Amino acid sequence: MAPLHDAEWLFDRFTQTYLEDWKLESLRREWKYLHAELDASWPRREMRTRVIPASQLAETITDRLLRAQDEDPMHATRDSLTNQLVSPALEFLEEGRRAEAVVLFDAALRHDDDDAAAYNNLAFCLIPDEPENAILLLDRAIELGGPTSLMFKANRILALAYAGRVTSALTSAEDVLTADRTANKRGACKMWSASELLTSGATNIIECNDLYEYVQSIVAVFDRKV
Repeated sequence: MAPLHDAEWLFDRFTQTYLEDWKLESLRREWKYLHAELDASWPRREMRTRVIPASQLAETITDRLLRAQDEDPMHATRDSLTNQLVSPALEFLEEGRRAEAVVLFDAALRHDDDDAAAYNNLAFCLIPDEPENAILLLDRAIELGGPTSLMFKANRILALAYAGRVTSALTSAEDVLTADRTANKRGACKMWSASELLTSGATNIIECNDLYEYVQSIVAVFDRKV
């Protein structure tokens, strides 16, 4: 006999046409199965008769979590929920599955279009493929986040540079680098490797401990080209 949660998952998988009708635990187990973190107690040949797209599954899980938050504000804060999406999004990005990472924050913004972090995170996912759209999203993130949203500005400078708007990128970089640095302290964060993206188009994610140095690394790419 399969464990109860496995049984419910398999029941939903083979009897429920729409993911919206699955139990949340079934959605989570399907996610783990897709990412080889869970073995199904069912023949693989049978499991392959239905393929669940990871992007569709990610969107449904996000919608369900956000709907639970709307119904019960004590269930999770907006910030904590947005933060929950960062880890799976980074996994997608590091595997080159950027479209699936986009789905997560796109769903978050459909539920709350005033979430500055979600705008930034969605833009971050789009920079390598749609830098112009990323710039628009980052404009909104900065508007909502206020003048101290240095990470949003750093991402916007990279998006401008990658979109070929070098003069605007360097002007924005100068504004950041001459600002009061004491107002923008923050811990480590994940960023695109600016030098690699701008010189070769490589999409590698790095740990950034100093956003001012990160902005300087963008400027340095164009200094070397002069």
